[in-house]
Amino acid sequence: MVTKVRTIEFLPDIFRTTPNQQFLSATLDQLVQQPNTTRIQGYIGRKFEYGINSTDSYLTEPTKARTDYQLEPAVIFTKEQTNTASDFISYPEMLDSLRLEGSPVAKNSSLFSNQFY
Repeated sequence: MVTKVRTIEFLPDIFRTTPNQQFLSATLDQLVQQPNTTRIQGYIGRKFEYGINSTDSYLTEPTKARTDYQLEPAVIFTKEQTNTASDFISYPEMLDSLRLEGSPVAKNSSLFSNQFY
């Protein structure tokens, strides 16, 4: 069992007050703890392409949308004059925003079949 790191213990005795202890336990203590991670191993992406074996181990996604559009194209907005990304929208998020604006998104093929947008 890993011991919990308490940042209050790094302060001099004069600063070990109750407000400081509450503040540090709510902020810094969470940052210095050992991460609670689990190592997983498997493939993600399409299961039916060239070079894929039926015995390959794929990770199970929690939703159907995430399974269907896991590695699909997305739109990335960058800041002017730089290559720094400022925003990102995935295909399911784009469909959600179109749905909120009142577009019929039941048939995706009808949304993007036009020559002009």
